[in-house]
Amino acid sequence: MEDGGMKTGTNARARGIQKVVGTSCRARLSGTIGLIILGLADSHGHQAQAGDLTLKPTQFLQISPDLSVDGKEATNVTGAACADVDGNRMSCLLVGDEVKYARSFSLSDQHLIPGRQLYLLPKRNQTGEKFDETDAEGVAFYKGAYFLAGSHSLNKGSQKQQSRYFIYRVAIDGSTGQVADFGTKDTASSQVEKNANFEKILAADPKLGPHMAQIPDDGGVNIEGIAISGDALCRVSRPLAGWSSRHSLDTASSRLRRPQRWADALPG
Repeated sequence: MEDGGMKTGTNARARGIQKVVGTSCRARLSGTIGLIILGLADSHGHQAQAGDLTLKPTQFLQISPDLSVDGKEATNVTGAACADVDGNRMSCLLVGDEVKYARSFSLSDQHLIPGRQLYLLPKRNQTGEKFDETDAEGVAFYKGAYFLAGSHSLNKGSQKQQSRYFIYRVAIDGSTGQVADFGTKDTASSQVEKNANFEKILAADPKLGPHMAQIPDDGGVNIEGIAISGDALCRVSRPLAGWSSRHSLDTASSRLRRPQRWADALPG
């Protein structure tokens, strides 16, 4: 599913772009775009194994203006989703794993047109230390809000970075489908809610908990995407091939609006 990078301007081939236009996602560009990830359970709860899926892009999108190359954005897109309001695509978000923001975009024919940066994290955390990148690996839209997930994994140096362990909820305007406040490099958007309690849920999972202290390349937990099917949120982790989990989005969405209850926002 990865081809080593993106060529900006023409023939865009980022990981996230392939997920947007590939397989069944192509038919859903006017609504919520699901991420097709190995290991995701289908609508009947069956587990897809690596040998069951052959993913090929159905088309390539030209990107103009270019995404940032120096800022690592262009070669590290990990997902995309669009908001549907009354049957109309009103807004879209790209996420990446090497920046602190998501980026709005629009689609026109064979073109992806990048928009403004939506800052998910402030420059510094509550103790004054600089935040690292979000390591965002998934985005989906559900009932008036985008949901984003960090990788919840150690970095390659076996260090635990706080910025990787958040789930985000980004509310949009119900009439326009747009985000009103995009934030700045120093401050996160006021429409971004985040919580770090999902780590507790992963740690309590009998399959994933034992792998929380390992780096991804050595079998550690590494969330690679989220998708919404009906009212279920699916989260997928690598390298535990064939493993996924589904949760009620009605339950999750209501609790994500109340930060004091985020510890059980996505019950296992």
